[in-house]
Amino acid sequence: MPHTPLLAALLIAVGSTAALAQEATTPRPQQLPAKAAQPATKPAKQHSTDAVAVLRAAAEAVKDGYTATVHSYLDSTGPFANMFPKAEGRWAQRATGEDSQWAVRYTGQATTMTRKEPLDFDVLWLPDRTAWIDHEELELNIQPNSRRMKAGEAYQLASGPWGQAEPLATGFADILSTAAVIEIRDRAEINGTQCNTVAITAKPGSDPTIWYFGREDHLPRRCEIVLPDNPQMTGAFRVDFTDGLAGADVVSDADWTIDAPATYKKHIARAYLDARTPGDNLLRPNANAVSAGLPDWEVPDSEGNLVSPGSLRGKVSVLYFWGTWSPACKKATPEVKALAEAYADQPVEVISMAFREGDADAVVAAARAQGQTWRQVPAADDAVKVIGVRSAPAIVVLGQRGELLYKSGRPKGDYSEMFTRIRAIIDNALANPSTDATDTKQRGPAAATTDGQKASPNKTTRIKPGKPRLKKKDD
Repeated sequence: MPHTPLLAALLIAVGSTAALAQEATTPRPQQLPAKAAQPATKPAKQHSTDAVAVLRAAAEAVKDGYTATVHSYLDSTGPFANMFPKAEGRWAQRATGEDSQWAVRYTGQATTMTRKEPLDFDVLWLPDRTAWIDHEELELNIQPNSRRMKAGEAYQLASGPWGQAEPLATGFADILSTAAVIEIRDRAEINGTQCNTVAITAKPGSDPTIWYFGREDHLPRRCEIVLPDNPQMTGAFRVDFTDGLAGADVVSDADWTIDAPATYKKHIARAYLDARTPGDNLLRPNANAVSAGLPDWEVPDSEGNLVSPGSLRGKVSVLYFWGTWSPACKKATPEVKALAEAYADQPVEVISMAFREGDADAVVAAARAQGQTWRQVPAADDAVKVIGVRSAPAIVVLGQRGELLYKSGRPKGDYSEMFTRIRAIIDNALANPSTDATDTKQRGPAAATTDGQKASPNKTTRIKPGKPRLKKKDD
């Protein structure tokens, strides 16, 4: 689970102090000859059936809509206890679909020890972008989700609770597929409510994140990260949920609209500018994925050449998002191989986009061992975040002008039906090479959902009951 930057800095500072003290009093061990490195074996996941059932019940309870008052704070003693900021505000979320598409709005105030007055924040997280208001800099920002995203203090204060509670918004999809340990702990009472307790350990040996869900309504009451034992600081970083409501009617269209005074500066990624409405300061993002294409991203392949939507123009591109850590990819790779062979003499390029990996050379070697003879991107994490890929395997098909033609999630059961649909989309794109996705009179093929039903362009990024939108507000 992610920590906030300040929490991480505090933990590093405390850990470093303790390490220096121990080094001064502990004799150094005798150096022994290094042993030959042994191949690492990946430990099996330890997931309690009861714990998984609790997480699934919570995801089901909030999937149609959820609002609550969220309060984040460091419950601790020690010299650093008062340094950590506190934030409180209204949380609204919706998560739907096989791909765990999500939208979260968090609006409130935060206090820090360096400020006399609370700082207002207002942030909207969407699958492909983040929008937020910086009242100090008088700015409205709309940027693709990436590590290089511009961010100010207001955004950072809101993103602490968001980073910890994100699994709730995404239906715990990533947690259930990647966490090392998911286990039941003793039941507890949180703010007067009896709760089931689930501890999630992301990686072996790491500190767990503990979730508390109401036994009756399955709604979250608390999420906490217990600090490691240290004489200088103990306690936990907590996110409390109170006054929670769930259902399709608790979230309105207004939750997906960010208002900023007309005088504020606008820092908006080019992908979200709407050239058809210049009089509106280009604030309304185009939700039509087929006509708008994809936000900008750029990742290097194994040969050092950059891969981006612009570099792929002129051919149909099939992006295969996979990972050496995903058993499901072993079933999908032969289908991708057959597809690559079927279109070998046509303007179609297959590119493997690995993510959540560490060793680039090992990724390429594993790909070749599986028969992936095509182009390899061993670290496609930036593209994954911008495109909104949530699981592996996943397939994204781009047309010859960079338009998004198809995006899949991980299918259930047989993969052949999905790849039959992908081939039909490729054939159609090859048969209509002049199709310009930016021309409102000529559209590319409709995107297909993970259940095989075709979706209209508006549904490709739509989050029911209304599509997320951002607009300005006159003073």
